[in-house]
Amino acid sequence: RRVRSPGTSSTSWAARTAAAADPRRPGGGLESPGRPRVPPVEAQAEGVGRVSWEGTAEGDGRGVHGRLRGRHVVGAPEGGAGDGANGTAAAAFDDAFGQTAGSWNGTAAVLGPLVARSERSFEPRETDSREICLDDSALYELRVYDDFGDGMCCKYRRGHYKLYTQLDDGSLMTVLHGGLFPSTQIVHLINTTRPAMDERDGRWLETHNSRRRRWHGHYNTTYVPLQWSESLKAEAKVWADTLLDSCETGMHHDPRRVYGENAAANSGGGSWGTRRDPDKILSRFVEYEVDDPWPHNSHLTQVLWRATRYVGCAESHKTMNDSGTRNCHTQVCRYAVTGNCNMNAHLQDDGAMDWVTPMLQEANFCGPLCPRDGCRV
Repeated sequence: RRVRSPGTSSTSWAARTAAAADPRRPGGGLESPGRPRVPPVEAQAEGVGRVSWEGTAEGDGRGVHGRLRGRHVVGAPEGGAGDGANGTAAAAFDDAFGQTAGSWNGTAAVLGPLVARSERSFEPRETDSREICLDDSALYELRVYDDFGDGMCCKYRRGHYKLYTQLDDGSLMTVLHGGLFPSTQIVHLINTTRPAMDERDGRWLETHNSRRRRWHGHYNTTYVPLQWSESLKAEAKVWADTLLDSCETGMHHDPRRVYGENAAANSGGGSWGTRRDPDKILSRFVEYEVDDPWPHNSHLTQVLWRATRYVGCAESHKTMNDSGTRNCHTQVCRYAVTGNCNMNAHLQDDGAMDWVTPMLQEANFCGPLCPRDGCRV
């Protein structure tokens, strides 16, 4: 089957369905009822270069869907059926010497036959975008390649790539924003399953996002909500358990963590040893530090850090005496991407820290962009 490109004439496309057609979906899934045609991919060049992309379908014939730019492969893992969720990726490339080369691809855990391919050249500062539908309850890989091994930014280039998801109201939300990787490729796990959340998890998420909405608006910048991550919660739980040994000596951060972290604890008898609501913990992280200078407000900046898009929080408890009248509760939140990144670059001449500027930036590259369970679309 031939899929027509909505792009320019310099873009060529080809598509074919999987070898074993799904009997429930005539035509192998690519153009079957209710499935969208394979649309586009985005790239921006600030040099002369070439970007290509390709998509793959699962061997059982389910259609492959994704929104990416550059050379990328998108596949739907087995069992990845559903109504689908829209996603997008964007890339920009710039080389100080005028030689731009970059590509990105997304692959499923199991790759099937080629579904679509497009190759084209980009003029300086030219952009392109593509949109594809991703199956629900599926895992994808987004692979970004760079021939020079220095990423798409920041040494010689000012490029980037983005993955978006389309919300129910039609607006786009950034899922990841990348560009820096000191190698020839980087791989991001993309997860279209909904995270499992209990009422307490929802409370942690809501208390974070209500503050982000208020503070991002206060600084006249677009509100960036956090999404819940089960893997960040699991990692936070491990450290919350560890911190129980420090109830009477004070909190400390996990020195081996690769994600951002906020930690707190309360202990003692009576009300001091009761389980705290997440809103009370967030008040300690944010409102308590409103008038503090950096680095004494580092809990606040991590909660509000706009480049951070994922959070997971967990708690632990132990009884501190035989009568059960004294208790210790620990609370830990982990964040991806890590906040409080490269703060020394914003040190002012008078020695004061401009912590607002980095906190409000759309992207930073300290640590992994996605949690271990993937960036969610």
